[in-house]
Formats: sequence, C-alpha cells, structure tokens
Amino acid sequence: MSLLDTLTALGDKIQRRYHYVNQGGCCIVAAAIANHLSDIVPTRIVVLDRFDYDIKDIKQNNNNKKLSINEYCRNRVFFNHVVVEFDYDGKQWTVDSTGVYITNQYYDVNRYGDPHYGFTVNEAYHLANQSDWNPIFDRDQIPGIRQMIGKHLSKYKSTVDLPVAA
Repeated sequence: MSLLDTLTALGDKIQRRYHYVNQGGCCIVAAAIANHLSDIVPTRIVVLDRFDYDIKDIKQNNNNKKLSINEYCRNRVFFNHVVVEFDYDGKQWTVDSTGVYITNQYYDVNRYGDPHYGFTVNEAYHLANQSDWNPIFDRDQIPGIRQMIGKHLSKYKSTVDLPVAA
C-alpha cells in the first residue's frame, strides 16, 4: 500500500471510530502524523485561521518560550484547524483526520481559513497536550487515536520521542 493509500485508509478509520476529532483533536492528529512522516518526506505543521499573523514573529516576540493555547489566542491565533502538509511524488499534499488531499485543492475548498506555518512537531505536541481545546472533543480518545496512527504509519520511522500521555 502506498503512503497516500495508507493515509486515506487511516483517515477513514479515524472518522469511523472517533468522534469530533476536527473539533478539538486535530492538533493531536497532525502532530502524530507529522512525527511519523518527517523521516521520509518534508513535513510542515499548518494552522488554518482567518487572521493575518506570523507564528514565527509571535514566538520571537515572546522570547521563544513555549506558549499556551490561550497565549496564542491573545495573539489572534485561534487554531481553526491544524493539518500536516508534506511533499511526495512531486506534489504537495495535505493530511488531516479525514484523509489526504492535494494541497491547493484542499485550500480551495476548506472553510477554516488561510495557512500559517512555523510550528515544529514538538511544539504541536506541546499544544495538543493542553486541555484548552474545544471541550466537545473527548480527550479520552487521544491514546487510541495515537495508537491507530502509530499502527498505520509504523513502517515510517519516528524521529522524535514524543509523550503518549493525554
């Protein structure tokens, strides 16, 4: 099975098994997928939002300390959606909990806003592990989601040792 087929199957399974993932769990999915893909393809964590800002500037203005979700919100970063972009087979792709898409087609139809770059996989995990996300998402689903992603992407070596606690 190709990487794209694997990501499509993963999205299908996540959607069937877990509830409200894109309403509070998208950063968890993005960080876990990016962790596995980063060894084999150029990978970027992307925040989709409607406001104009530069994540790198916000981090620099805060002395590059790890900020909370609330601190980012005070800087107009509202995390409408978090996805992973990656380069594969000469194209740019975007993946979230619903599957994998050609990036420009995904952004043409997404309702979450414009892409913003600047988070590392570790920073995304730091943010994902905070409890200030949308409360409709059941955070008890996190270990199962991470396990499912790991199972589907286990053939792709992980480069970063990330925490598994919710």
